[in-house]
Amino acid sequence: MDQLTEALRIARFTDIVEVQVEDETVYLGASLDLANGGIRWEAMDAEERLSRHLQTKQWILPMLNDTTRNLCYQEAITKATAILNKKIDLSTGQDNEFDDKRIRVLDIGTGSGLLSLLAARSLSSPSVIHSLEMSSSMATLARRAIKANQDQIKDHDIHVLTEHSTEYQPEQRAHLCVSELLESGLLGEGVLPALQDAWDRLLDPEAAMVPQGARVYVAAVQGAWIQDLYGPQARVGNAASISYATSLPQSNDASACSWMLDASEVVYPVHAHHVFLSESDSNCRMLTGAKQVMDVSFLRDALLSGQQATSGKVTLTCTQAGTIHGILVWWELDLWDGIVYSLDPSAMDASRWQDHWKPCVHTIVDNRNVSIGDSITVEVAHDRTRIFVSICNDEDGNTSSSGAKRHRRLPREEERGNCLITPERALQLNDHERLAFYTRGINQALSTKGKDARILDVSDFSLCACIAARGCGATRVISLEGSAKDVPIAAARMCQLGNELPLADASFEIVQCQVEQLTLDVVGGTQIDIVLAEPYYEALEGWHLSEAINYYCIVRALRERGILAEDAISVPASCRVMACAIESHQLHSAYSACGDGCSDSSNKTICDFDHSVINEYGANFESHDLSLSMWQYDYKRISMDVEIGRLNFCNSQNGPVERRVMLSMTRKGQLDALLIWLEYQCSEQVSLSTADRKAYKQSVRMMNGPREVDTGDILMMKTSLLQGANSNGYLIDFVS
Repeated sequence: MDQLTEALRIARFTDIVEVQVEDETVYLGASLDLANGGIRWEAMDAEERLSRHLQTKQWILPMLNDTTRNLCYQEAITKATAILNKKIDLSTGQDNEFDDKRIRVLDIGTGSGLLSLLAARSLSSPSVIHSLEMSSSMATLARRAIKANQDQIKDHDIHVLTEHSTEYQPEQRAHLCVSELLESGLLGEGVLPALQDAWDRLLDPEAAMVPQGARVYVAAVQGAWIQDLYGPQARVGNAASISYATSLPQSNDASACSWMLDASEVVYPVHAHHVFLSESDSNCRMLTGAKQVMDVSFLRDALLSGQQATSGKVTLTCTQAGTIHGILVWWELDLWDGIVYSLDPSAMDASRWQDHWKPCVHTIVDNRNVSIGDSITVEVAHDRTRIFVSICNDEDGNTSSSGAKRHRRLPREEERGNCLITPERALQLNDHERLAFYTRGINQALSTKGKDARILDVSDFSLCACIAARGCGATRVISLEGSAKDVPIAAARMCQLGNELPLADASFEIVQCQVEQLTLDVVGGTQIDIVLAEPYYEALEGWHLSEAINYYCIVRALRERGILAEDAISVPASCRVMACAIESHQLHSAYSACGDGCSDSSNKTICDFDHSVINEYGANFESHDLSLSMWQYDYKRISMDVEIGRLNFCNSQNGPVERRVMLSMTRKGQLDALLIWLEYQCSEQVSLSTADRKAYKQSVRMMNGPREVDTGDILMMKTSLLQGANSNGYLIDFVS
């Protein structure tokens, strides 16, 4: 049970937790607790967890729909296996590595099984392929996909094993290794440790490797929003900076505390072509050309000799004047001789656009003003699991923080910066308009209830409690912290060290417990007058409609249990759920039934291999939402904005009712998706929209297929918040 408790403690809302009960594996999925608020974990049947896996790991379908990637792997595997085919033809009657006339293949991170299928089809002699996949859900789908394509691989045995490659113990070494252990930052999936172990234990010394390595490129970029990816650095009214949140100071000086997220720890994937090279924002630009800074080899000699370079340095020349806020890093993948897959943003045209691997912004603390012709020196280093970036500060190109020259070295573990929040959360905490919204709302509530009103903050992180006590002068504040991770400690340090709470002649308390455990005695025996929330809940981060519904459920439960006074005020007071229809060829290309360019969701093929099993469980997009930072995407609004639901936090006794909504098209186009955002209100004069804000992701409900629409056409929807809800707390059904 200790293992289960720990698994649930660190799990996110979108995770599937596997539990071994005696000899049976039980799969637990999260859903909102509509009675009390918070998350409850419920057992799922084997089929349900397959759908949940593909829905919540939302990069899987876009990856399978990346035709450029698929064709690169197909061509590389075909060339690699051609060499093996020739070797085995020449081996007849000889003693060599093909002692049983069967080629052995190792597929690390098999996913849907595509690479194993490509290898089997390309080999002229029978083969044994061991396909390793850590996710039991994905391994199940791979077995079914391989079975569906058995007619193309009759002489080949493909065995899908649910295990990590470092735990795999083969009887014989493999002649070919194919893998896809990549992510936007290149190294975060553990490709180097995995392939080093493979060369050491699992592969023949002369084995073929696909892919063979990668090249890393850098360019300097401008974008003031990049400064908001770390910290946070914002101030809240009269409060001290909320960046003072993590490290205990060595003195009584609160400024000795460090940030919750240090700039050196930020690696933020971004659609760089749209953000820096399009005309979407003239203040976001690439200020230099790009240069290669480092090679990363996946081949035997480099990985086993220990001589592979782990750092590189390059000088960039500014082609535009501006302010350098960060360094953009991307990679090119060498799959085989001359076969290259690139994330170069300048080459990301419509035919190559994809939504699974992106260039990454690395932030720098000291922004640098530059003119055309200026040079900067950028250093890059890696520790086999992530890439670190810095700008050299002295004329000789040496990285220096105090004027002393020194060569770039990787930070030791104790030197690594804090990483207690995500860059997305830092964007929220650095959003001044958002912070001003809470300050105004709390001041309005205090003007009604008085400074001595009993206040309860039921969001994770205690931000609103801190604003109330330090920025608005509230004298009796309690903050409820339900997270089991590091957030309660960070909140306590922000409030006590950064903001010196409690202030004189005032009370301020942080209570760590779940909402269902809260009693009137815990809050001092007196009913609460004002309840606050951002709302933010760490486990629900990025799913803002679910966060709003969760807050509604918490407030309703507290009212029912008599913890809130009958006339208690909520900040915010209400939330409108808004939607409009959009056209987006980018989203349609990524989030549709997987296959090579077809629109029919049945019998879809990738490189001529049937992937209909993936579509069966993952392509019902009308049943669930995506969570996307829509400011990075190309799309057009093609309808009016419409309210599809409303949550009244001040009057939560009666749940929201089912609605029938008519969405009228305002232009001719292709209906690809429904865009959903929230509008929080404290009053008619004080509101905050989550649309078109970098601090918020938006919910996107894709259509199962594009619909051609004309001006005046109507999309009928049936929406329901809470009632008959799914795991997210709401339902949206399109009516034919």
